[in-house]
Amino acid sequence: GAMSDSGELAALLHAAARRRCMERHDEWAATYQAMTEAGAGYNSTSRTYSLRARAVFPRYLQLHAMQVEIERLEPDQLGSLAAARVAVIAACERAQIANPAVVDDPIAIPAFEEERALLIDFVATIDDDLLWRVRPLFYRRVLAADELTALTARFTARFGTWYGGVCDRPPTCAHRTYDLPLAPKPAAVLRALLPSRIYEWNEMDESVVQDTAAIGFARAEACWFSADLSWMVYASHEATLTIAGDTLVPAVERRAPHWRARR
Repeated sequence: GAMSDSGELAALLHAAARRRCMERHDEWAATYQAMTEAGAGYNSTSRTYSLRARAVFPRYLQLHAMQVEIERLEPDQLGSLAAARVAVIAACERAQIANPAVVDDPIAIPAFEEERALLIDFVATIDDDLLWRVRPLFYRRVLAADELTALTARFTARFGTWYGGVCDRPPTCAHRTYDLPLAPKPAAVLRALLPSRIYEWNEMDESVVQDTAAIGFARAEACWFSADLSWMVYASHEATLTIAGDTLVPAVERRAPHWRARR
């Protein structure tokens, strides 16, 4: 019916806004990288950014900040398409670059505010016809602060505190730590063995619940686990990968016998 169509369009609007953030982020990041390689971006001698750089890199910082805010929303709970437009535009308006020096830079402000205005305009004006053609995107929801605090407390109680490839106390379940690189690659082995949607708790970026198919298991200082905490995977900044869980460990060893040489 019309309501389910509207709900589907709401989810497609959410996907369209996320995809636009990702694509424009990558375009501006590539522009900035080319500038830097040409010596026109950051000057490491004077430790200053060129005027052009100050009008470029804030754009992709703003796009990332908006993507994060949009991904705090649960796409299936946005209601109607009209309600989804309101929620996604509010997320764009809330989004703030984390670096105060950039937020207060008179060269940066018009640049990142232009990205905000362009995305808001896109969300406000994209029509049903275009929305039905949006390719769905993998699921990812950024965890709320209190949700993450509760999850990490449970995780630490079960598996201990991991950092740099070691733990403050060994987990009571089966566990193995391997040196990277591993062949076959962790993603190829783990995606087949894990639930379709899992948590990622990481040090460098927002922690999320997302589709396992979209996870490369290649971050540094990140843990992956499910709500029941029956298993976990941990990647350290020391190029190690740890797996834990009484059923996951033997399953990995059966599927990737060559990993044993890297223990």
